[in-house]
Amino acid sequence: MRILTSLALIALAGTASAQFTTKYEYLSMNPAIGLGLGSTNYFGELNSIEEFSAAKTSTFGGHLYYMHPISPSVFGKASLNFNKISHWGIDSVEVRNFSTHIYGGDVGAFYRLDNDIVFDQQKPLTVFVGGGVGFAAFNAKEDLTNESSENYYYWSDGTIRNLSEEDPNANNAASISRDYNYETEIESDKSAFAYLYLEGGFGLKITHNLTANLSYKHSFAFTDELDGVTSNDKKDRFDYFNISMAWSFGKPYRTADEILRDKEAETIDMSDLDGDGVTDLYDLCAKTPYGWEVDNEGCPLDSDGDRVPDKLDKEPNTAKDAVVNEEGVTLTEEEIEVLYLLQTGQVGGHEKFAEWKAKYPKMFSKYYSGSATSTNQSESEE
Repeated sequence: MRILTSLALIALAGTASAQFTTKYEYLSMNPAIGLGLGSTNYFGELNSIEEFSAAKTSTFGGHLYYMHPISPSVFGKASLNFNKISHWGIDSVEVRNFSTHIYGGDVGAFYRLDNDIVFDQQKPLTVFVGGGVGFAAFNAKEDLTNESSENYYYWSDGTIRNLSEEDPNANNAASISRDYNYETEIESDKSAFAYLYLEGGFGLKITHNLTANLSYKHSFAFTDELDGVTSNDKKDRFDYFNISMAWSFGKPYRTADEILRDKEAETIDMSDLDGDGVTDLYDLCAKTPYGWEVDNEGCPLDSDGDRVPDKLDKEPNTAKDAVVNEEGVTLTEEEIEVLYLLQTGQVGGHEKFAEWKAKYPKMFSKYYSGSATSTNQSESEE
């Protein structure tokens, strides 16, 4: 059964690996439901009796579960479970066998390691460990007779017959076979029990909402009667090796691109390339000269609001709404007129061209691109 379980998961892994892309959306913080199947094994008194020749049988189990996220690292899980345990063997006195059906439910908490602390969230593989408590009802039976209601007698030669080896008519005993129908109830003082369990496993993210899981669960029962043997105080235990498929509701919590962007943002958030004390993520003036005072947005201080930084402003208390030059000095009405004509290319034919050119050499050197001919023409006309 375990081999089949492993092969099934490998097949799922092969299918899933073909679907992964760099745009894979990581699934987190969404509730999910799942269905699983697996094999169950028994651990109890019949495993520890000396000179006991036994066959422990892996039997079928199944579970339906609900998972609810608590944080990106922790999730809660509630399960409804069906398990069946069975065992048979021969000691020096008698043959013992039993088959017990277990119906129960449990709740637990799990820690997932793909949380960017232990493993990378963007990987398709998730690993989880956890445990919890549960309560279950059980029904234990044994196989004592065949379909003809004949009792089994185990002879020293290894055969099963319908009469005891010590019976006076033993010579007439006929060989029979077990029908493996556990028809006889095992007397018990209890019909239910509590248990603790530990579980660990890993999941393979197939799509945005579908995950395949492989896990191992070991349960510690607070009863000694699952196998019908109470020869010592050793409590019974059973394990459950299973595969399951979980479907998550809702949209992905974060995409792989978002996770990467967040990581890059964390790095950027801590950097300040221009050294103005405002981190680059929030700096609206990313290339402030070193040593300049800045505001909360990383831009040079401009106390009078004339759009010229205080470091360059030669007129620190400019009147509100005044027009200033690149040095923060208020322009006169004439300077504004000259600047307008220069910037619109209309100054060349103006009657005051020569006067303004001599009076405002910096403006003309910066904005006027006219030829010497046009300049001389303007001067001769004047």
